[in-house]
Amino acid sequence: IELFKSHRKSYDFFSALNLSAQEIIPVKMATSVATEISVIYYGFIKWKKQPLKYNEFSMIKGNGIIAVLGVIIFLIAIETFALHLILEKNYPILALVLGVISIYSAFQIWGMLKSLIHRKTELLDNKLHLKYGVISETIIQYDNISHIELHNKSLGEDSEIKKLSPFNELDSHCVIIHLKDNIVINSIYGFKKEAKSIAFYIGNKEYFVNQLKSKLIN
Repeated sequence: IELFKSHRKSYDFFSALNLSAQEIIPVKMATSVATEISVIYYGFIKWKKQPLKYNEFSMIKGNGIIAVLGVIIFLIAIETFALHLILEKNYPILALVLGVISIYSAFQIWGMLKSLIHRKTELLDNKLHLKYGVISETIIQYDNISHIELHNKSLGEDSEIKKLSPFNELDSHCVIIHLKDNIVINSIYGFKKEAKSIAFYIGNKEYFVNQLKSKLIN
């Protein structure tokens, strides 16, 4: 607890919990544990939305992914109810197991959705911290940035540009950052992927790009 409190002074809930867990248990397991706890925290404990600071940016303002995830939760609820009715009479145990799994999945998606609202991308002194809720994130050092472009067209299946969002074409993007060297995108439950160009959606994109470019000059 003291370790978490010390990290919490400088980081948001998920980052502080993840860093604390990594000092106690193996990294991949730590990320999984931090994700599970954070999904509960953002989904059911964290409700008050904090205003954006001068160096913070939202990845969901104007983005349709919230509506997409909301529809998925609704479909899971409908499917769970329908399956329960079909299986309850002849397979009550199976109906119960599938119902629990479906409800848990809906809770997971709800927590991830809420984390998209509460975790903000940050322009820090020497680096950019891109945060896509608890789903994925990466840190980009400013001196590793080659160039930045505004871009909202489809990337295509064969593109070498990686999206920060794991939802690919279901989620839009408006900015691409091209890098000098590969970076690692940390995805949910400890999964990782490398990228030399990364695409993502950001609110107030022109202001974000201008502020980021000013960091490259300094």
